[in-house]
Amino acid sequence: MSDHRSGYFTTRAALKRNVVEASGYLQAARQLQLWAEQPLRLHLNEPAKRKHAFGAARWRPEMLASDLTPLEMAAGLGTHHDGMTGTCKQHVSDDYTLRLATSFTLAEHAVGTALGKLLGVSTPLAHCRGWNETKCNFTAAAASAGFSVAAYNPLALPRTELVRIPVPRAGKYTVHQAGKLLAAVGTVPAPHLGAAQYMEPSVYGSPLPFELQVVVSLPPFGLETLEVAPAKSAALDAPPGGEEAAPTTIENDRYALTFSAAGTLTHVLNKQSGVSLPVEQDFFYYEACAIPGKGAGPCKIVILSRFACCPSR
Repeated sequence: MSDHRSGYFTTRAALKRNVVEASGYLQAARQLQLWAEQPLRLHLNEPAKRKHAFGAARWRPEMLASDLTPLEMAAGLGTHHDGMTGTCKQHVSDDYTLRLATSFTLAEHAVGTALGKLLGVSTPLAHCRGWNETKCNFTAAAASAGFSVAAYNPLALPRTELVRIPVPRAGKYTVHQAGKLLAAVGTVPAPHLGAAQYMEPSVYGSPLPFELQVVVSLPPFGLETLEVAPAKSAALDAPPGGEEAAPTTIENDRYALTFSAAGTLTHVLNKQSGVSLPVEQDFFYYEACAIPGKGAGPCKIVILSRFACCPSR
């Protein structure tokens, strides 16, 4: 479905992901504005909410058609031929990324207001934009008392997804959907733990060491609320790094793959040859440009895929 997003080359993978995520968020935001019958320009006259949106600050409010206009402009610019093909220079890629990141601000206010109206919630909704690094100030503060997560399906067909929720403490949590118990799950170590030395606190908070993983099914254009609360169990008081879940093994006639509780590949067994290999997944980097007499150049590349080479025999 997203092959057309790959461009001519495989460069600028992070930029392309940003553009794809912005396009998907923009489509969902437009739908929520419609379902909530929300004015298109609800937040444009609020300087405090629009000042961080790239493009919104330089235009008068009456010149912007919607709260989503800055994100529309940034997403449209990101699909320019040198953006989606990955042929732009680094400073151009940085500029595209900056425009996308800052343009989310105003759109998030619009989405939060629409979701609050549809769910009948008067308090502002928090967005965890750093969830892929398990950064979320809201869940870090509210995990002990419990919190709610809004899940929306913008597709015109049923959808089942794995929802990952960062939490600060190990233990067991209950997840209710539509008043019924969906799951009672334990935490798993966050996948980034091996890369903690590369990560720093940001406006999204510090990386949280654990996450909940829950499978959620939603109908077409469905909006559901997940109620997350600590289970009434001593497991909640377990120290960080508490009991790890048993490893998971999947296999066929040729190979057996073993995964840790965090979802990383740890072992590969070739059943035909009998070769057994341990595998380590982590964040790695290399210094690509060595300048004679000056050492490593500016081309330090960070590989974000947590991939380690595993020889095949």
